[in-house]
Amino acid sequence: MSNRNWTLAFGASLTAATIAFGSLAYAAGTAPSSGAGTTATTPATDAGAKKCKKFTAESDKWKACMKAAKQSMNNEDLYATGYQLAKAGDYSDALEFLTAGTDQKDVRFLTMIGYSTRKLGRIDEGMGFYAKALAIDPNSVNTREYLGEAYLQKKDLESAKGQLTEISNRCGTTCEPYKELNDAIAKFQAGQL
Repeated sequence: MSNRNWTLAFGASLTAATIAFGSLAYAAGTAPSSGAGTTATTPATDAGAKKCKKFTAESDKWKACMKAAKQSMNNEDLYATGYQLAKAGDYSDALEFLTAGTDQKDVRFLTMIGYSTRKLGRIDEGMGFYAKALAIDPNSVNTREYLGEAYLQKKDLESAKGQLTEISNRCGTTCEPYKELNDAIAKFQAGQL
């Protein structure tokens, strides 16, 4: 499974498990690009998650409930909720959870804060978070994909292609981040972005 597919599946599964069961097992403290970690249980959000599971995920009522439960969430729950909201296009709400995490040196947090910030139109600020993430883990192909997309937003095709090469060097041309950025570059060159 590619890093991107693993990240998407992990984020969706983690959030669903948190909401449905209130506690979960997960790979603690690892960046999606590393694929390694230890297993731990996090009962920190039991009360909040149990309370919020009666609402449909990502609904307004769910968001309000999760925001109220945010104070009792640990880093993994904050990341999972922020990730799900960001991928659903709720960038401001995502940032509330992602910036509440206490480990702001976690590549996953930095990448998704950058992603959400960039999607809100603050491209340079988002790129700053990508730079911090890559300083910690230069092999994070997800970060490199999003950085390439940011370069395209700034009309810097050569730098976007540079990130595509970096991704290719790390995971080849069949991994999801390579395909996604390659597709975005093709759309950019065709005038569709």
